[in-house]
Amino acid sequence: LSNVAGPIDVLRIAQRIAERRDPKVGKLFDADVFAVGPQQSPCCSAGLHLTRIGGPRNDIDVLLIPGMMHSSPSQLIERVDAMAEERALIVDMHRRGVRVAAACSGTFLLASTGLLDARRATTSWWLAHAFARAFPRVNLEADAMVIDEGSVLTTGGATAVLNLILKLVGETAGESVAQMTARMLNVDAERQSQAPYV
Repeated sequence: LSNVAGPIDVLRIAQRIAERRDPKVGKLFDADVFAVGPQQSPCCSAGLHLTRIGGPRNDIDVLLIPGMMHSSPSQLIERVDAMAEERALIVDMHRRGVRVAAACSGTFLLASTGLLDARRATTSWWLAHAFARAFPRVNLEADAMVIDEGSVLTTGGATAVLNLILKLVGETAGESVAQMTARMLNVDAERQSQAPYV
């Protein structure tokens, strides 16, 4: 749930900060939540259900794959193996020029598409060994908080997604908006490594 709600909150706050600085700035950030496949109302970790509001729009700049709750790395891999429709959507959107980002355990789904092969990536530090075994063609940097490989981006554990979103805010609205957003949310935007959490 935090990988869905957190990024939306960051984008909404960044939009308001940008508008306060320049009332004529227009819409810089928007977020949609959608699901693919038969799951009309995805269940989040706390038992809360997200209501599906159609499929993906055609004007998406970045597709964010959230982390998935699981009880073990093997259960996570089983879940990812069953996500054929999700993999097809990710590959199709990437081919159309959409940047694809994956947070925490969502990096397993992105890696399963082959889009991370021969690229640098990170994942949640405690899943690093399972990730390396499952995806040996990916250049895993398990200590990294965020890795940007251009068209694909990955993050470490759960709240690292906030650092990714702040990075994207900086690219779009400028570093000062990203820094003010980070301060408003008490997020350490300078975190570069997961090593202190291991």
